[in-house]
Amino acid sequence: MRYLNILLLIILFSGCSDNIEDGNETIQGLYNDIFFRSTMSSAHIDQSGRLVIEGSSTETVRLQVARPEVGIYEITADNDNQATFGLDSQIFITQGENTGGRIEIEKITENSVTGNFFFDARLNGVGERLNFQKGVFFEVPFEEPNDTGGGNGDDGGDDIINENFQALVDGSDFNAETIQSSTANNTLTIIGGQADVFINITMPTDLGTGDHDITADGDQTATYTQGGNTESAIEGTLTIDILNDNEASGSFSFTTENGIEITQGSFEIAIQ
Repeated sequence: MRYLNILLLIILFSGCSDNIEDGNETIQGLYNDIFFRSTMSSAHIDQSGRLVIEGSSTETVRLQVARPEVGIYEITADNDNQATFGLDSQIFITQGENTGGRIEIEKITENSVTGNFFFDARLNGVGERLNFQKGVFFEVPFEEPNDTGGGNGDDGGDDIINENFQALVDGSDFNAETIQSSTANNTLTIIGGQADVFINITMPTDLGTGDHDITADGDQTATYTQGGNTESAIEGTLTIDILNDNEASGSFSFTTENGIEITQGSFEIAIQ
């Protein structure tokens, strides 16, 4: 009887540890078996008509699906369904080998969206793997006002940002096929990817316009990754033309620790 009671207790506590309960206006789940629960969450429809769902605490999770409709959306490297996870100024994206997942929209109203998700992501698309499982988003509210690009023209609501990220790598063209961005801990991270090559730029979210130094351990940093090998910038310049809550644009150049020259870099992105 004593052993039976112990067994029942083990089963009981094991079941509780796996149980992730829904809560009001929250995004939660397990990343690498660590519990995540957002303290802030919101949803909006971006200027391309995609549904974006975000939640943050000390970490940030961002989900994107092609349409704001009930359904199941598979995350692959070549569609508009994406997931990112920001952790300690690092960004894990659903690009690269053995990444992907699924986002299910179970209910969507004028005011909120509910569903579930899971995904596998990699640091900068090539590095360390992060697994997010048992994810749920429950009655995540739409932002007010919900900016769908249908403004009256006075506030620039009709402007659509054509995202781009490009550079020369040792004189050869780099034109990003994928562009992902994330904000976490007051840091904006932008990653441009082309095949197995990734350029990563990070900066404070309150960085002013003008020229700023890129260094290995400063507020503005950059990395170059090819084939899973990442090199940090040791010196360079980041020029900010625009940086606000909605968009960022600028230019950059830097030299990596092993002498790779990144020149004539430029970016223009919408910040979700």
